[in-house]
Amino acid sequence: MRAVLWVVIVCGLLVGCAAAPAATQTPPPITLPLAYTSVNGALTLNYPNGWVVTESGALIGIASDDAAMRAVSNGRPLSSGQAGAIISPFSAATVSAMAEGSGLDNPVLSTFFGLITQNLPPETSDISEIVVAGRNMAYVTLLLADGDSIGIMVDDSDGDYILLQGATAVGELTQYQEVFLEIAATLRFSPSAAPLAPETTPESGG
Repeated sequence: MRAVLWVVIVCGLLVGCAAAPAATQTPPPITLPLAYTSVNGALTLNYPNGWVVTESGALIGIASDDAAMRAVSNGRPLSSGQAGAIISPFSAATVSAMAEGSGLDNPVLSTFFGLITQNLPPETSDISEIVVAGRNMAYVTLLLADGDSIGIMVDDSDGDYILLQGATAVGELTQYQEVFLEIAATLRFSPSAAPLAPETTPESGG
């Protein structure tokens, strides 16, 4: 399964007369009513109505529809209106081993995510750190000719991390970025709940 690892571009346009600024419209809140728990009970998440979920070993895929899931799972570009992501957990033991192997003394969120994303293309954005629903995260985006993508690393406390690698069609990441961030905020990983298959370190990809 090819990794789809890749901040936010906000453009405010005010149209109206000088005396009276134009009214702004607040987008509706993102709702994630559906819940999923991995087969072994170690990983949980919430996701939008209409989306689908698959699981393969330590990896969980979520997508806006079955066609998007097939595209994301096989590393193919997505069509307009499609979105999908691959979720992979990193236990504290795995984080520590990877950090030690790379000479990292203190694998905090930003440094560990930097290790994961260091081989991505030069078009990758700088790492941004944010807090969503009380969860500490770091993310990067990558906009290429064949599609947009985002990589989000969630600090799940106790040294565990969870990576969400999201993808959309060209020019459509802005439509789904908040959805990906909200999904990431719901991720919970409990490696002690059940043994996981060996975690897979994502490969860089475009």
